[in-house]
Amino acid sequence: MQSKPLRYLFFSIVFMAIGTLSTLAQEPPVTWGEIPKSDLEMKSFPQDTNASVVILCDYGISRFNNELEVAFTRHLRVKILTAKGYSWASKELIYRSENYIERVKNIEGATYMLKADGTVNKTELREDDIFTEKIDNRYSRVKFTLPALTPGCVIELKYTIFCVYIDNVKDWVFQYDEPVRWSEYVFRFPKCFSYAALHQGSFPYIIHEMIDTQQVFGGLTLTVLFRNSTVPCTQMRFAAANVPALRDEPFFTTRSDYLKKVSFQLSGHPDLLGSSKKYVASWTDLIDDYLEWFDENIEVTRQIRRCSDDITAGFAKPQEKLRAIYDWVKKSVVCSLWSTRNAKQSVDELLESRRGTSTEINFLLLSLLQRAGISCDPVLAGTRENGTVKTAYPMESQFDYILTCARIDSLRYYLDATDPLRPLGLLPENLINTRGLVMKRDTVGWVTLFSPKGAATLSYAQLQLGNDGSLQGTLEDSYQDYDELTVRKDMKDKKDVEIVQNQFGTEALGISIDSVRIEGKDSLAVPLKLKAWISSPDYAQQNGDLIYFNPSVFHRTADNPFQLPTREFPIDYIYKRKNIVIINIALPDSFEVKTPLIDRTLIVGQNLVVFTRKVAIQDNSIQIQYKFEVRSTEIQPEYYERLRDLYAQMVTIKSESLVLAHKRPVMKPAIESAKPIKPLPSKGTK
Repeated sequence: MQSKPLRYLFFSIVFMAIGTLSTLAQEPPVTWGEIPKSDLEMKSFPQDTNASVVILCDYGISRFNNELEVAFTRHLRVKILTAKGYSWASKELIYRSENYIERVKNIEGATYMLKADGTVNKTELREDDIFTEKIDNRYSRVKFTLPALTPGCVIELKYTIFCVYIDNVKDWVFQYDEPVRWSEYVFRFPKCFSYAALHQGSFPYIIHEMIDTQQVFGGLTLTVLFRNSTVPCTQMRFAAANVPALRDEPFFTTRSDYLKKVSFQLSGHPDLLGSSKKYVASWTDLIDDYLEWFDENIEVTRQIRRCSDDITAGFAKPQEKLRAIYDWVKKSVVCSLWSTRNAKQSVDELLESRRGTSTEINFLLLSLLQRAGISCDPVLAGTRENGTVKTAYPMESQFDYILTCARIDSLRYYLDATDPLRPLGLLPENLINTRGLVMKRDTVGWVTLFSPKGAATLSYAQLQLGNDGSLQGTLEDSYQDYDELTVRKDMKDKKDVEIVQNQFGTEALGISIDSVRIEGKDSLAVPLKLKAWISSPDYAQQNGDLIYFNPSVFHRTADNPFQLPTREFPIDYIYKRKNIVIINIALPDSFEVKTPLIDRTLIVGQNLVVFTRKVAIQDNSIQIQYKFEVRSTEIQPEYYERLRDLYAQMVTIKSESLVLAHKRPVMKPAIESAKPIKPLPSKGTK
């Protein structure tokens, strides 16, 4: 968002005083450079054998300095167990360099390694190895990598970020995808300020306290605001010990929702006259704040009027105009940066450049729709990666995306015109099932951004099996909604044969694709269909008079995605799914089915996930239908064991083979000359 004067507490006063920070600061849990020998000798981490590093100590403190800046210092110490953990030695700190809003200072780093003689080799980070570069007019970044990395070493780094925004108190994450032995965060602030702390994650704190303390201030900060040198302060302190790793799992797209984390929001501060002033005290305040920015960027200019009129010419119905404008924007403007709230270009400049951020593109979409007479509003949203929006407190950091809500009669259309392949009605996957805030003055309108459409694939095979185990036939796929979108994205820069091979997965089975045909490849108006003509000289296995034939010639489930024995978090499928595979097989005339496949049905919960196999045999033809349906977008952990078992059984079922045998010849009785049949004697006759 554009910067606002309110974010500077006293933007008309420049604090140039000289002073020192309070000696009452919280004592850090570790001392720089003092590495216990046991940590240097550590070879592995028994509590987590998959760990590539152990975060020995992660300590952060935020407090105010004499210039009334928020000074955030982090001291991180990490044990490197394997080369996979080297990434922890590389840091990239992005900061707001515009008008010196943020500054990165006091960077230190060192690598420690225990030598064979028991002494410690220390290699320090050199100043020449710290690089600062400008990203754009607003942001810069500092990058560095600690030296002399090797498995078994311990790395240590420290840095401080100063920020003039008093509402920019750094969040703190206690949990990562590697185990954490100790993590602690301290936030100290004058009592005349008010901050709310928002906690998430189920792992318990070992320290959770808020105490009264003091800090010594000096200079203009003292004379203008505090009156006395010793200022009453509030100190929040949170710590967690032995935090387990939270690693990505299949269908686990909102990992950030479950991390142990604390965030802060400024809720009040004093003004220059000494009275207390609320700061973003309600959602209405936040909406009004944003609407000022939106009003500056969503404009119906002369160029917008001309462009919108040209796009909608010939269309009378609002739905037709909506579709025409959406299709034009997504095809005509390239999205250069996704998930940003910044808008540097005006809508007129974007019409000229045809390249912009996702926010700029949606501002253009809103402007064109307004000109076409379609009611619409911007929607503030938080992507799935940013975590679930919590409505308890108006924290701006929960949002990281802006999209469009168009209203026609009683219908609502949630639009994001940043992807040329995504048709009207499909949201970006990382916005599905998230919470959005409709930006309308004096109204707090919460909406759930769900997708009424899911993903569906219908697959069809027509196969001919030869006497010698050879196979030939055709395979077809047709896609709907998110499956079609996924395949279209996968098709980029690939040849037709590669596309079909990737989707059907026949190469691993020894099946050759002889020719292919793709319908709808160059037009979103035509449904996408793939067709392949296939053959294999020895697909089926022969053993004497028997043939073993696996009918799952494509889309075979080979692996179970769920490997862990237990799971604490929901299985998030995002949208409902349906896959149907129908396979028709013509058997050779001289063979018959000796061991058929049987019908199977697997169910999780109350039809949350369903898998079926149906088999029909008639003469020398067999039809097998596999159907897999996910009927709920989220499966609770209590069903995990059953779901994992369902996938395991699917793998087994898709690996089962039909057993065919040579037909036995029909034995006809020998023909002899007719002889008279002697009647049997009657009972009692001699």
